[in-house]
Amino acid sequence: MKKLMLIFTIICICFTVNVYAEEDVIIRVGLYYGSSAKDSVEINVDGEITTYYPDDIDGQVDIVPEEFVKVNTSQYRGSIRLVRNSDNKINIINVVDIEDYLASVISKEMSPYFEEEALKAQAVASRTYAMAHLNKHKNDGFDVCQYIHCQVYGGVSMENPKTTKAVDDTKGQVIKYDGQLISAVYSASSGGYTESAVNVWGNDIPYLQAVSDEHEEEDVFGHKWTYELTVSKATEIMESKGYEIGTVTDIVINETTERGVVTKMTIKGTKGEKVFKKESCRGVFPNHTISQAFTVTPVGENTTIYTTSGVANKSEMYILSANGLSKSILNSVSFLDKKGVHSVPQTNYTKFVFEGRGYGHLVGMSQNGANGMAKQGYDYVQILTHYYQGTEID
Repeated sequence: MKKLMLIFTIICICFTVNVYAEEDVIIRVGLYYGSSAKDSVEINVDGEITTYYPDDIDGQVDIVPEEFVKVNTSQYRGSIRLVRNSDNKINIINVVDIEDYLASVISKEMSPYFEEEALKAQAVASRTYAMAHLNKHKNDGFDVCQYIHCQVYGGVSMENPKTTKAVDDTKGQVIKYDGQLISAVYSASSGGYTESAVNVWGNDIPYLQAVSDEHEEEDVFGHKWTYELTVSKATEIMESKGYEIGTVTDIVINETTERGVVTKMTIKGTKGEKVFKKESCRGVFPNHTISQAFTVTPVGENTTIYTTSGVANKSEMYILSANGLSKSILNSVSFLDKKGVHSVPQTNYTKFVFEGRGYGHLVGMSQNGANGMAKQGYDYVQILTHYYQGTEID
């Protein structure tokens, strides 16, 4: 039997089997495509190395080994599909059984040293997510990608005996709501409470509602956090994103949920302001707001106003108008000279302190919370039906 079979085709006719539990499911995982597509690729099958260039591929090439195939330095189960794209580069796709795919995904998405029941919960959630999002990258010619946009996948090197066992012990099992596969989203930590999807993405999904996450341990990364952001860095980030509001002068939280998740935030600057809503509140400063549940405290020094008599006490400043004296309650003081009106803020902020809880979007299963529940004796079905309300495991 040949250890390597090459199938050259001009037209790709492919389909994905959309069944589960009783039958094997094959999933197409995009390894390299778009901007990551390759000018060449080295394929190693049992020591036999072949380098492919775009001109070597007439449409597509399927490489089907007896067991494993190595792409450059990474090893994969299943087969490898090479496709020459419109930019004359090579898209690389791993066509693999979903259970083998999951054995790698679980250890990339959750620590293999977590409790066994937590790993099983992750296996079922990841299987469900993959099944519900087959053809997510249909226009790219595959089902899911290997990146965080779908689920992180690393091939054979990322497999672990504990995660493989979790996949085997739950083989074919998925989560359903009203008879349909759910979108089994998850994040690393909730900090004590998950959030409803409507407050993050705008869609009210019955099985993605806020629930208590009381079993999440307080010492896990992201449970509680504090980050500082300087005014200069905030200004730099806003400019890099194309928001022309000048120097950042304030960050104001306008609306939150009852659990403290920010749903509306305004960033003010010397030339204007920008309003953010829902998940974009987390995304504008992603390295400083690692979840959407946070507060912000501006820190700075008061502006000093000097007069001929010395330093003015701004708390005792009054406005003189035709109607008499009025107490000054303005956020800034304006001066008029021959060059025009100039405003000076009462306080010059130098930085902003963000304090929050959770790591990620906070919707669906908290992975650290799941591990905490497992430590308390809950099994994977109880864990999943807690985070995904009203669902059943099939």
